[in-house]
Amino acid sequence: MLELNRFDIDSGEQVLFAALLLDASRQLVSGDKRAMVALSQIETIEHVWASLRCLEDLVLLMVHAMAFDTLSASIRGRAEADTGLSIIFGCSQAAPKDSVIEGLGSHLNQLIKDTGGRYVISGSA
Repeated sequence: MLELNRFDIDSGEQVLFAALLLDASRQLVSGDKRAMVALSQIETIEHVWASLRCLEDLVLLMVHAMAFDTLSASIRGRAEADTGLSIIFGCSQAAPKDSVIEGLGSHLNQLIKDTGGRYVISGSA
């Protein structure tokens, strides 16, 4: 677990990642993609990626599973909660579903690239 003691992973994420390493049957959702990129540089913990999800991945699953207008209104109603999602869903005007899917996919593809292919998008996305 000492590998997690890195300057580019804050202490809160270190604790969460360590807990996940101790029990890989659990799932962890993190909005900290910078910490995931840092985690990807630790070669000895490859098994953690099956249990790790980023926020955009789960939101993409919700886009496919829920009434889009309801989800969009909920996210746009709390723009201060996540700036990236606020931009994807539309700031002044609601973005159409296809545009939201494209925006989320773009963020996920960047995360895959930045983690050297270690991050894996959820199966239903």
